[in-house]
Amino acid sequence: MIMRAFEASVEETFNAWLDPRVMHRWLFVTAISEIVEIDLCPHTGGAFTITAMAGDRSIDHRGRFDLVVKPRHLAFTLDGEPPVTVDLSPREAGCELTLEQPGSSLDRWGAMLDRLAALLRR
Repeated sequence: MIMRAFEASVEETFNAWLDPRVMHRWLFVTAISEIVEIDLCPHTGGAFTITAMAGDRSIDHRGRFDLVVKPRHLAFTLDGEPPVTVDLSPREAGCELTLEQPGSSLDRWGAMLDRLAALLRR
């Protein structure tokens, strides 16, 4: 489990998970890759594909939204991996995000959440 405080509101942080204009700046972005296309249906049961380019190699991240409860809860399955859950709760200054993905290394999520926190910093 990862817990992270964000300076942004619950709504702003939640929307960063579902707005392609924001997602392409932090989700699945690394020092050697960038997002080139996002296709998503951001509702319970909706599918998504996020295409990244790393050099001349294309990487598709495919999955489905298992549950979308705006603006506090998001659950999705990615590329056959264990389910990911994201929960948001308000704090006095911003919000707290809790991310869980049982049986999986959370290192990559930690790096992505660092990018999201920097993006949402006021």
